[in-house]
Amino acid sequence: MAIDTRSMGTELTGFPALIEAIKGKTKELAVYWTARLFDPMDIIRYSKQVFNIIREYDDALTEMRKVSNESVDTLKDFQKESFSTANGVGTTGK
Repeated sequence: MAIDTRSMGTELTGFPALIEAIKGKTKELAVYWTARLFDPMDIIRYSKQVFNIIREYDDALTEMRKVSNESVDTLKDFQKESFSTANGVGTTGK
């Protein structure tokens, strides 16, 4: 158990003071970066992006089903083949 020498009217100096300062700054940085990396607005923004991608995919699949008499599985196979071909020629598919 550590004894807080500051409450007794003495102050740390030299190497022990340096160690205490590093500990304090480390804790401050940990709190800062935790708050910075786990911003609730980022979580909301990324969740919206995921839902938009899913909605776009669903809309595209719905449009393909409207203009085709094929089953969903056949359309998914067609998509895989198309994307594979697109990757082969150096482009992307959406």
